[in-house]
Amino acid sequence: MRAIGKHLPWIFAILWLGMRVLAAQVIYFGDPDKARTVGVMSNLLFIIVLIFIVLMDLYKLRRMGHKDSFIGDLKNVAFPCVKYVLGVGILLAVYYNVISDELLQKRKADYQLTIEALDTDEELKAVRSQNIQLEKLSREEIIDAANKRTDLFTSPKVVSSASFVVLVFVTLIYAVFAVFLFRSFLKMR
Repeated sequence: MRAIGKHLPWIFAILWLGMRVLAAQVIYFGDPDKARTVGVMSNLLFIIVLIFIVLMDLYKLRRMGHKDSFIGDLKNVAFPCVKYVLGVGILLAVYYNVISDELLQKRKADYQLTIEALDTDEELKAVRSQNIQLEKLSREEIIDAANKRTDLFTSPKVVSSASFVVLVFVTLIYAVFAVFLFRSFLKMR
């Protein structure tokens, strides 16, 4: 990649954070699901753009006679994308721990939904009948167990780590697919 290309994954990661903050705080204020969708889609877009830029550089090298294996091409394509994903992973942790209170609001809303779902004896019986493990637990124990599960799934560490792992897998799948298509395209020419 060119000189700017070395820093392009980091630039894209910072742009992603800006887009995510803009979507959450300005465009979709009060609707974190839509803002999250903007974040996910912009991540996918940046990964595809990085892959395209690297493939363009590889194509130029091929035209000058440079040869490489599938694994070599895959490393060339995946490395900048993984750098981008690493930057986004770090910025996700910063976003959820420092910038946004989105997970805290979701946690509070889930606590309230749990309490409302168990506020009458009929609702408590229905929940117990649907789940054998809850049969012998009191209302407070069931609420406490649900709140612990909510705490786990709304933890900034868990959300940013899970997002990072998913992005790594998506990046690798995209990279393998793109390199396969690239090499197939070169054989046709």
